Amino acid sequence: MNDSLSIYKRQIMKEEMPPGKKKVLKAALELFARNGLHGTTTAQIAENAGVSEGTIYKYFSSKEDLLAKLLVPILTEIRDKFFSQFKNFDSLEELIYFGINDRLDFVEANLDFIKIVFREILDGHDLRPYYKGVLIGKKSVTENLNNLKKRFPEIRSDLTSFQIMRIFIGPLLVFIVQEKMLLIPATNKESDLKLIERQIMAGLTGK
Repeated sequence: MNDSLSIYKRQIMKEEMPPGKKKVLKAALELFARNGLHGTTTAQIAENAGVSEGTIYKYFSSKEDLLAKLLVPILTEIRDKFFSQFKNFDSLEELIYFGINDRLDFVEANLDFIKIVFREILDGHDLRPYYKGVLIGKKSVTENLNNLKKRFPEIRSDLTSFQIMRIFIGPLLVFIVQEKMLLIPATNKESDLKLIERQIMAGLTGK
């Protein structure tokens, strides 16, 4: 699986936009990945991009706006690509197996991107107005999860889309934090992943 940040960097360079804006986006992406929003100044972005700070504010209202304009397209593409593959699976068991392994592959290839997202969540920056459309609304995560209930009647009908999200993410997130953040390897990775599959299935079906 390809690194989403590298792919998006290449996309920025290909897109039709003013050269100054393109330079700012590319420089900001690199600096945010390295230092986070709080640890990056507009002066650093301007220097890295070879433009004036005025150029940054010509296209973006704030650092938060700049970060969101970078992350939202990436998150949207990641979301759409992930859910588009759900149609390939006819059983809930197959879909859960795919979901676990696909997200682990994604984490392996996109640690820099994940660090940006986690860092901003932990630093308490309120980017909810920017990210809300990824989670709620047309083609959103919640809409895709509600469609999942229609496809697989064994999923408990009383579960909300956010409850389904927590059931999927919870055990997998703990495993990722253990291996990638705390650098504590699983004693038996295959056994751990099987356990995660059973936990998700039990949470979704109540069995």
